[in-house]
Amino acid sequence: MSAFRRLAFRATMIILCASPASTGLALASEEQTSSKEETKSSWIAFNHDYFGKCVGDCSVRLFAGRAVTSPMTQVFGVNLDKDWIPPWRWQTDHTEIIAGSIGRRLATLWGVLDVDPELGVGQRIGHQHATEIWGAVYLRWTDFPWNKFIITTIGLSTGVSFVTRVDAGEAELNEPNSVGIFQHYFSPEVTFALPRYPQLALMLRFHHRSRGFVFGHAATGDGFASAGLEYRF
Repeated sequence: MSAFRRLAFRATMIILCASPASTGLALASEEQTSSKEETKSSWIAFNHDYFGKCVGDCSVRLFAGRAVTSPMTQVFGVNLDKDWIPPWRWQTDHTEIIAGSIGRRLATLWGVLDVDPELGVGQRIGHQHATEIWGAVYLRWTDFPWNKFIITTIGLSTGVSFVTRVDAGEAELNEPNSVGIFQHYFSPEVTFALPRYPQLALMLRFHHRSRGFVFGHAATGDGFASAGLEYRF
C-alpha cells in the first residue's frame, strides 16, 4: 500500500509540472530573470516593442506658459560675463503658449537615463501668433534617492522647432541674422509624481527655441516658462 501511494504521488507531481499553467509560470519566471540579467550586463536596454502596444512607456503632455524676455544666456547661466538670472527675476511679455506633445521611451541607459523621442505642437497667443511644431529627443534622469516619497525626473532635449511665421516679438529676442522658421529646440524640464499615482505628474518646462548653444555662446532665442501635466500609459 505504501509503495502504491508513493507511485501515485510521483505521478501527480509529474502531471502538475507538465501542465500548461505550470509551464507558463516557469517561462515567465525565466523571462524576468533573463531580462534582469540583460539589464545588469548591458549599459543600454532598448524598447524592442516601440511600435507596439503601450505598456506604461508612452506619455502625453499638456502645458501652457508665458514668454520670458530676459536674455536666454543669463536664464540658462551660460554667459560667463553676466550673472545668472533666477526665475523670480525673469522679465515676461504678454505672449502665451498652449501646447501638447506625445512621446515614448525608446531606450534606457545604465538603468537610470531614459531616451524619449517627442513630437509636439503649440499655439502662441497675445503678441505672437505663430503655430509651432517640434520634434526632439529627451534624456531624462530618473534615479533620485527621494523617489519613494516623490518620483522625480529631470530632462534635457535636443531637436528641431518649426514655426509657421517669425513674429516680430520673436525676431526682437534673437541676435541679428539668427532667427528663422527652423531653430534648435532645447527645453529643460522637471516632473514630480506621487508614488501612489506614478502615471500622473506635474511638469515644469522651459519651452525654448534658438540658434543653439556652442561652448557657452547662445542666441537669445524665444522661451516660455510653462507648467502642465504629464500622463504615462
